[in-house]
Amino acid sequence: MNAEKSAKELVEHFYDSLGVLDLEGAMEVLHPDYRSLTSEVEPSRDAFRDYYAEAAKHIKGVSREVQLVMADAPWVGILQTFKYEYHDGSVERSHSSDFYRIEDGLFIEHQGVTLAL
Repeated sequence: MNAEKSAKELVEHFYDSLGVLDLEGAMEVLHPDYRSLTSEVEPSRDAFRDYYAEAAKHIKGVSREVQLVMADAPWVGILQTFKYEYHDGSVERSHSSDFYRIEDGLFIEHQGVTLAL
């Protein structure tokens, strides 16, 4: 991932990749020492990869609506609503507020909250 990308471009690349189930694309913006301080299922870069690789097996499609992206170096935040469609026909909606600290042009730290709708 190009270290010259803006914070907004990084977060858009990350979520655009996850939105089309492109895990490798999302991994491009995670620092080798990435950690999530608020997620029990993805506390590290490896755990993130494993969690989303398993989740992608069950997801048919993802759509999202971004309400806000804001950046104040070294942080970027995004507020958005997701709709997940699963292979079994079920649908899940959620709203998330996520904040990422950027180091060396990559996400090194995550803090966030996701609420089911």
